[in-house]
Amino acid sequence: MVFKYSCARLINVTITPPSCSGSSLSKRTIGYYESWGNTHPCNKMYPEGIPIGSYTHLNFAFAFINPSTFVVSPMSDRDPALYTHFTALKNTNPGLQTWISIGRWSMNDLDQPTATTFSDLAGSTDAQTKFFASALLFLETYGFDSVNIDWEYPIAPEWSGKPADYQNYVTFLQNFRNALHSSGHNYGFTITIPSSFWYMQHFNISAIKKTIDWFNVMSYDLHSTWDSTNKFLGPFIASHTNLMEIDNALSLLWHNNIDPDNVVLGLSFYGQSFTLANPSCNTPGCVFTSVGQAGTCTQSVGTLSFAEIQCLVAEGAKVTTNTTVAVKMVTYNTNQWVSYDNTETFQMKIDFANSHCLGGTMVWASSTDNAQDPITSCQLGECGQSCPTSLSPAQRSDGKNRGNTGTNMGCTGSDSWLYCCPSNDMPTCTWRGTTPFCDGKCHDGEVEVTSSTSGTGASCWMGHKVLCCLKTASDLAVSECCTIWPSRLSLWTKGSYHQ
Repeated sequence: MVFKYSCARLINVTITPPSCSGSSLSKRTIGYYESWGNTHPCNKMYPEGIPIGSYTHLNFAFAFINPSTFVVSPMSDRDPALYTHFTALKNTNPGLQTWISIGRWSMNDLDQPTATTFSDLAGSTDAQTKFFASALLFLETYGFDSVNIDWEYPIAPEWSGKPADYQNYVTFLQNFRNALHSSGHNYGFTITIPSSFWYMQHFNISAIKKTIDWFNVMSYDLHSTWDSTNKFLGPFIASHTNLMEIDNALSLLWHNNIDPDNVVLGLSFYGQSFTLANPSCNTPGCVFTSVGQAGTCTQSVGTLSFAEIQCLVAEGAKVTTNTTVAVKMVTYNTNQWVSYDNTETFQMKIDFANSHCLGGTMVWASSTDNAQDPITSCQLGECGQSCPTSLSPAQRSDGKNRGNTGTNMGCTGSDSWLYCCPSNDMPTCTWRGTTPFCDGKCHDGEVEVTSSTSGTGASCWMGHKVLCCLKTASDLAVSECCTIWPSRLSLWTKGSYHQ
């Protein structure tokens, strides 16, 4: 039966959840990587810094959809430089899958040019044809194994939805799956769904389950300051992850006979924070006045990363545990309050999920876990910017233009991306490949960092030049897993595929 009726009609429905013993969750451990995770002033996270051994799948968050051309587009101009860093992590981790997640809540913000893009795409065969072609090219170009769709949310008017989304989303997913199959690759295909009935009612999950591999359930962000405008909730602090509410949310899936093996439970490496109206009232149900203060590194009001919360705890913040709903709560700086999970409460949720036969967990986000500073490996800097603190530009040893190493591919004007390394372990670099028929290859003992049709000299008629650096401990990650730019990058920086 399709779950599409009012909450009131669910009150007397008896739902028996699946029951298991064992460790069904071990099948999948998915980590989302925030593409903006390396832009923070501290606790930066580059793809090479992800604790890869913890995950079976990594999802790059996010790519967008161009609202005019319906082709897959980078969410940020910085992202193409990260794609192959990210996908090449699997080269030294057999079995690891790297996925691209397309969407995000901000795509559907009412004031964004992409506000109705998902609805427009799902309702147009012509738009889908363009999107499917670009998505397949995107997957092939950057080496992604699979794709996740994150539409937040169909039909919901506050997220630019419309009634036709209910069936159109089903048809769109079926068509996309067919396109993926026709490519000759074994691409995986999933969607992300909410844990709130308010939004879940607009997903025809009984039909969708036949098309996708599994559902990623966002069992976090259950509460935040947006509750203040909800007449059923109001301006009262509550933990953003809550095992009782998660249990209720999953009952929506069991009511629609969703196989628990195709359900992945969301876990959060961050917390939603509040400013208390009365510092002496700091338990769930107390009044808040606004979002919490921004963290030192993430610099985002209303949320704190796991690493930032751990610092607060280490500095003596008051921590309490609610074992009933499996969450930690922290009071700090007199009137600040945040809820989060640590090893203890993660284990409670994992035990719960295993007992209900769930097919895995996903973490938002691997890039908000503890990060190491200073950076101790070579990284690509920002376009037109100096190297991060503690790093310096690697030096070239070839040609007339000896000096800082980098590439201007994808930058505008005279700007370039610097190849930045620790000063105490600095490699030297050279461009290899001779025009006009370039076929650049690095020598033994060198690392291929990036490729370009010109390097810093004459342009290739065919093929690419490659930037090769002496292999050192600091650029070991590059040598083991990636080159920074794919050979078809120009499609995204100069053509219609660039947003």
